Amino acid sequence: MIPLRFSDSAPSFPSGHRPAAGAHLITLHAGRRGAPLNSIHLASEFHAAVHLLALEGWWRVRCALLLPHTAQLVATLDAKTGPAEAAEELKRRLAPCLLRARQAWAPRHECRFLAGPAEIAETLRALYLEPGRAGLCAEGDAWPGYLGADEDRGWLDSAITRPVPDQSASGGGRFI
Repeated sequence: MIPLRFSDSAPSFPSGHRPAAGAHLITLHAGRRGAPLNSIHLASEFHAAVHLLALEGWWRVRCALLLPHTAQLVATLDAKTGPAEAAEELKRRLAPCLLRARQAWAPRHECRFLAGPAEIAETLRALYLEPGRAGLCAEGDAWPGYLGADEDRGWLDSAITRPVPDQSASGGGRFI
C-alpha cells in the first residue's frame, strides 16, 4: 500500500475554513463481484485518493479500513464540506480503477456523525477489531487494510487486549 503519513498529508485546511467539530464515519459499499477492495491494486488507489483529498483540504483522516466489499473512514471534514459530498467525491475519483478491476460502488453509502472524543475513540477501536470479528484474520491481529493516524496509536495500544506492534516490515496493519 502507498504509505500515508496523516500528520504530513493533513496540513491546515487550505481553504482557510476551520474543521467541523467531531468527525464523521463514512462507509462505502462495493459490489460482490470483481476484485475485493482490499486487494493490493485497489487498496493502493484508495489510499492515494484519500491522501489527495486530504492534500486538497477535504478532510483529515483518523483511520481508513478496507474490507473485501466495504471501505470505512473516520474523518474530520472541512466545515464547508458535507460527509455525503466527500463520500461521493471519493467514489467518483475511484470509479475508473474499480471499473478496471470489474468492481463498482453500490449506489448507497452511510455517514454517521461522531460527536466527541469518546465516540470517536470507540469507533476507531471497533474498526480496528472488525477484520477479526469478520473472520478475515485472528481477532486482535493486524489487518493490512487498516491504517491509522500516529496520534491515535497510544490510546489504541492500551484499549485492545494485545499491543499493536509496528508492522511496517511484515506487511500487517500499521500506524502511519
